Amino acid sequence: MKRKINIGLCIIGVLSIILTTLLSVFVCYKVFQKQVFSDLSTYTNIIVESNLLNKSDRELDAVDIKGVRVTQIAKDGIVLYDNYSDPSKMDNHSNRPEVQSAVSHGSGKAVRHSDTLHENTYYYAVRLTDGTILRVAKEAKSIYSMFTSAVPTLSVIAFFLFIISFLMARFFTKGIIRPIEKMASHLDNMDPYVVYDELVPFARIIKSQHEDIINKMAELEQENAKIQAITNYMGEGLLLVDKDEKIVIANPSAKHLLDNCSNDLTGQKVVYLSRNDRLKECIYKALEGQRNYIEFEMEDARLQAFANPVLNEGQVVGAICFIVDVTDKMKNEKMRREFSANVSHELKTPLAGISGYAELISQGIAQGEDVVHFAKEIHACSTRLLKLINDIIEISHLEETDNHAEQTKINLYEVVKKCYKEQQPSAVKRGVDFKFSGCDCFVIGSQIMLEELVTNLCENAIRYNKPNGSVEVVLEQQAGKAVLTVSDTGIGIPKKYQERVFERFFRVDKSRSKETGGTGLGLAIVKHVVQWHNASLQLESTENVGTTIKIIFP
Repeated sequence: MKRKINIGLCIIGVLSIILTTLLSVFVCYKVFQKQVFSDLSTYTNIIVESNLLNKSDRELDAVDIKGVRVTQIAKDGIVLYDNYSDPSKMDNHSNRPEVQSAVSHGSGKAVRHSDTLHENTYYYAVRLTDGTILRVAKEAKSIYSMFTSAVPTLSVIAFFLFIISFLMARFFTKGIIRPIEKMASHLDNMDPYVVYDELVPFARIIKSQHEDIINKMAELEQENAKIQAITNYMGEGLLLVDKDEKIVIANPSAKHLLDNCSNDLTGQKVVYLSRNDRLKECIYKALEGQRNYIEFEMEDARLQAFANPVLNEGQVVGAICFIVDVTDKMKNEKMRREFSANVSHELKTPLAGISGYAELISQGIAQGEDVVHFAKEIHACSTRLLKLINDIIEISHLEETDNHAEQTKINLYEVVKKCYKEQQPSAVKRGVDFKFSGCDCFVIGSQIMLEELVTNLCENAIRYNKPNGSVEVVLEQQAGKAVLTVSDTGIGIPKKYQERVFERFFRVDKSRSKETGGTGLGLAIVKHVVQWHNASLQLESTENVGTTIKIIFP
């Protein structure tokens, strides 16, 4: 804006200088022309009053009138006298404008220009009393000659005037723009800086628009922050790619899943995204307008990628890709299949026994004592089957129970004491020395679940013990936390199986489990109860020495 105002004012100044110069030259020329005719009129009066025309030609020639040409012309236009030329050789002057005007009106004047000399000749003629015409002429510069001769001086003057105009233009421009600049730099409170009444409506509109823009920017920043927070904390990876194959957005989950956490992917080409060519091909197809889905592996993870084109008015302007980690899902699916197979197998064994023994009895093959024996076997199989079904129901219930289910304050000592009494007969039957010691320890949780926890730990410790072995249950306070420890002198767990003993239906020695009546779900139930109570579990075991399980409640 400053530049335009400066240029505008400078152009006005230049035009003003040119017009002023031309007008001045024209006015000066007119004044000069008037002065020349006034001088010629004076010369004419002097000649007439001095009666010089009545003197002889020699006397007239002796009169010194510098630069003035004197001519006497008869009524018929014949030149009678001329102090510059021989009258006999001169043309008839009756057609000259100044002569005709003098004959008609008593006086006349004319100006004739010489293109060769670039000068004007000024003529002034009067009619004398005897009817002859006295004409006086003088050569002088033309307006063009005057202008060209004045050019150097006028140029110097014009130059200084231009400099002055330029400086004044800058000064006035700054004066005009300064309030506007202050308004622009104080949009929040521009009222003190509005010095022109003409700017008041403009300032109000600008202030209103500025407030609207600030509000819109604040809303956009809030929305952007929300989107940023959502994308940053998404468990799924999100990639947004423009039509030039450059990555616009790559959230932390995408970097983590693609094992590319150390690099800033924003602005990079898709080719540098990952070493997996299938993923890159999936995104390229989306940029071509095709919806795509692939499943691929990265390190030890199983991932799924969903890529779709981003359209604007029917044109593909980019692609969006979601990356989902399905590793746990696949593991859970595998565990579900294994669980189904194990359940089928575990249920089939006692059912087959029940069915076989029942068939022998029903067909009359079993007689006398065999019937009693088979009935006992049927009872044992049905008991095992019932135990298995109850454990399956219990573990399913634990998996479906919400962590925020109703909880109460429980004295864990009473729970352990109750379970201890219930398991004492089983320990005596198996010849295991079963001991319990402890103190009151209160925890927040579910009494039923805690009873399941203690019962399964004690059952396992007794069931997998050695003859004349021992089981010790200790409940104590450590650093303000309730700690339950169950130790046995049983067969122990080999090191390689210690991480798997909490899996459903996992048994270290399957033949021994069948002998002892175990279902393979006891420690799985223990693990779920511990997790539900936000407790921690520690396992220490040495093969053929014994096992210690410690549970620390929060």
